[in-house]
Amino acid sequence: MTNISIDKLHEFRDHPYQVLDNDEMNSLIKSVQQQGIMTPLIVRQLEGTTDEYEIISGHRRFRAAQKAGLAEVPAFIRPVSRDEAAIMVVDSNLHREHILPSEKAFAYKMKYEAMKQNLKEKKQTILFLNRRGYSTFIMCRECGYTMKCPNCNISLTYHSFQNKLKCHYCG
Repeated sequence: MTNISIDKLHEFRDHPYQVLDNDEMNSLIKSVQQQGIMTPLIVRQLEGTTDEYEIISGHRRFRAAQKAGLAEVPAFIRPVSRDEAAIMVVDSNLHREHILPSEKAFAYKMKYEAMKQNLKEKKQTILFLNRRGYSTFIMCRECGYTMKCPNCNISLTYHSFQNKLKCHYCG
């Protein structure tokens, strides 16, 4: 990990997700002012430069750091191609709670194009699919309770088609 000057960081070109100046951002700015950046950004070196970087993950933290007046932010530099970075951009944001359908569609298109390019260049691409259910577990957002199997205490998997929770270990 290294600290990188805010002036040397650039948003990922064609980044599919919006970074909004809203109440959530204001809370993040306040947190950054009080505690700094707690999770480093992930960046890659821009082609043709020696000290300029493109953000792969951490666009919201970057914006908050700018607004909080930080001069530099902690970051991990990853030696990845543009296509590898595009896949990382998409995958690192799909877990977010508030994603517009248009953002998700653009993100998947960007990931698809990057994967096509990887395959064309005979590079490896790994795609993980959750094929055993709609959601690997169900958790209450307020209290954190997770539904567990009464027999083996493993989290239950939700199957939307059958509208059932199932244990994949003991049935």
